[in-house]
Amino acid sequence: MKSKKKKIHKQKVFEPEIKTKRFYEKSNYWIIGIIILTAIAYFPGINNELTNWDDPAYISENPYIKDLSWKNTTKIFSENYIGNYHPLTLLSYNIEYQFSESRPLIYHINNLLLHLLNTFLVFWLINLLVKNVKVAAITAVLFGIHPLHVESVVWISERKDVLYTFFFLTSLIAYIKFLNDRKTKFIIFSFLFFLLSLLSKGQAVTLAVSLLAIDYILDRKLLSKKVIIEKIPFFVLALLFGIIAINAQKSGQAVAIEKAETFFGQIIYAFYAYTEYIIKLIAPNNLSAIYPYPADQDGSIPVWIYFYLIPFVAIIWFFVYSLRHSKSLAFGIIFFTINIFLLLQLLPVGKALMADRYTYIPSIGIFFIIGIYIDKISIKKPKFKRSIGFIFGLYVFTLFSLTYNRCDIWENSLSLWNDVLVKHPKVSQAAYNRAIIREKNKDFKGAISDYTTTIKNDPSNAEAFNNRGNARTSSGDFKGAIDDLTKAISLQINYTEAYYNRGIARIEMKDYAAAIADFDTTISLNSQHIGALNNRGNVQKISGDIHAALIDYNKVIELIPEKAESYNNRGSAYISMKDYKSAIDDFSKAIELNPVGEDAWYNRGNTYIFLLEYDKAIIDFTKALNINPQNVMAYNNRGNARARSGDIEGAISDYDQVVLLNPERVSAYFNRAYIKTQSGDLKGALSDLDMAISLNPQHVTAYYLRGVTKISLGQDGCDDLRLSYQMGYKDAEKDVLKYCRK
Repeated sequence: MKSKKKKIHKQKVFEPEIKTKRFYEKSNYWIIGIIILTAIAYFPGINNELTNWDDPAYISENPYIKDLSWKNTTKIFSENYIGNYHPLTLLSYNIEYQFSESRPLIYHINNLLLHLLNTFLVFWLINLLVKNVKVAAITAVLFGIHPLHVESVVWISERKDVLYTFFFLTSLIAYIKFLNDRKTKFIIFSFLFFLLSLLSKGQAVTLAVSLLAIDYILDRKLLSKKVIIEKIPFFVLALLFGIIAINAQKSGQAVAIEKAETFFGQIIYAFYAYTEYIIKLIAPNNLSAIYPYPADQDGSIPVWIYFYLIPFVAIIWFFVYSLRHSKSLAFGIIFFTINIFLLLQLLPVGKALMADRYTYIPSIGIFFIIGIYIDKISIKKPKFKRSIGFIFGLYVFTLFSLTYNRCDIWENSLSLWNDVLVKHPKVSQAAYNRAIIREKNKDFKGAISDYTTTIKNDPSNAEAFNNRGNARTSSGDFKGAIDDLTKAISLQINYTEAYYNRGIARIEMKDYAAAIADFDTTISLNSQHIGALNNRGNVQKISGDIHAALIDYNKVIELIPEKAESYNNRGSAYISMKDYKSAIDDFSKAIELNPVGEDAWYNRGNTYIFLLEYDKAIIDFTKALNINPQNVMAYNNRGNARARSGDIEGAISDYDQVVLLNPERVSAYFNRAYIKTQSGDLKGALSDLDMAISLNPQHVTAYYLRGVTKISLGQDGCDDLRLSYQMGYKDAEKDVLKYCRK
């Protein structure tokens, strides 16, 4: 009987061992499945565009990434960039830029690859930590497909998030390997990966404290001399990079108290944010690129915020309970808290209270708790195992769907800011950013509306006034533009671009003296402002001060000798001085620098007409028309050149094209009529003259030519001849005397 019991006992031990072994054998399939599922969830994001939220600063306008050289790499590692010290992140952009420049595909692919690697590392980390593949798989799949991580993965500017996490997780894994194998090389690797993580993003400083959390779950004595000595290099490095990060943010003006709250108020907001992060990690809802501070109309903390103390107290109770009953559950809360604490805006940075990207590493703690709970319930309640599996599968599918769809929110700037403003209509940054993209898309009415929203929520925003002024200039509201730009200047007295833009608006108002004054101020603030120098030269040319215009054009050419537009402008000034040879030289240089610039071809063609070189003029006008077949003036002037060179048929063909493109162009009808009189088509000429006069009843020479044409056709043209003479056309007198004596 005893022997039988012993045999049964062996079966009970042996069967779980076999199942565990099989389970571990299947773990490779689990992680492969998780990686594939994650890749599919984020696949829509790889075709997204650059957004106008930091992406230009990091990619298209980033001077640090254009040149892949030792000198530039040294600069990347020795300087801060836009309020951050993250040289490895910039170096990754630098390498990608050499292959893709500003095309976003390669950046998106690499962000996704890093996220897939991080998902694998989460699986590896948790499996090493608790030696439970099921818990590791649950944590990894939630980390991989959670919609709260879309911001970190599909936003190119958040490369620092996925990159620092890669080294962060690798460092933690190396540390656990050190604890398991007691080989010094692993703690050295852990330290080196920690350094790489810090060089990717300053937020990695929390790793030093996270190591203590690992010590806690692995039952190490936290106050032992050995544990403390191990951590000293990590904490020294964390302190050093913490100081670097604070100084970098100060230099970039990123650290600023944007919310005028008491410290108690900030603590209340921190409780709110902490609790909201956990809620959104469990049940993601109303996700947004920006979460403004909740506030009543008077700016005070809403009463409902205080109700968040209830779930916060519940979390504290859960933590205390876990300390007594489950180190694993306590570890999850500790890990989450350590890595989210610095991001709770106790020292406010910017105007947003929360950010999805801040949860990227902290979320591992919450997902680990979910994994632990599912595993425990499955063991304690085996009859509910399938039900739990079904519910969890449904949960995963829901998260997958939310992530897949949220990638489309980040498709471009317009879709991103539309989403934010639907959820938070008063977020001035979102309205401002959408206004910029609307203005770029020539939706000036929409841009003005968004800038107005920005100004309403932030009346001291000088940039919003400046940009609304530009949008109003583009839409033809020059007076409104000048008012806005003047307001921008009153808010920021040395606002260089506002003076420049007001000068542009004043040109449109033909207030040339005031425009020159604005350009003078712009140049006094920035002596190398190309736009101001160029436009001041243009206004001076219009005003007749050709000498002053040439000085400005010469300065522009001195600053940027390869700018075709500058030679084109100076050539036009030379025409005004009748220095046609110098004009030809400048237009030829402009063409050399930019062969597809139609203005230089057109202007050189006009200059050749002044020089009576009609064949050359025709060639240049033809070149201009090849570039822009809608250039009415090029057809008109080529018609003139052809007429003077004796190509009557070609001239009429060009005037036909002018009339087709612009049916109200009087000169085309008159010129075509004149050519038709030369070719003997008097009836055609008369029809064109009728049209020219109907469009411009004050066209003196048209009356004269119509009178002569009528007489040539045997009709009475005296009324037209007399009218042209009365209107001041003295050459008509002899024809009046000849044909109209009575």
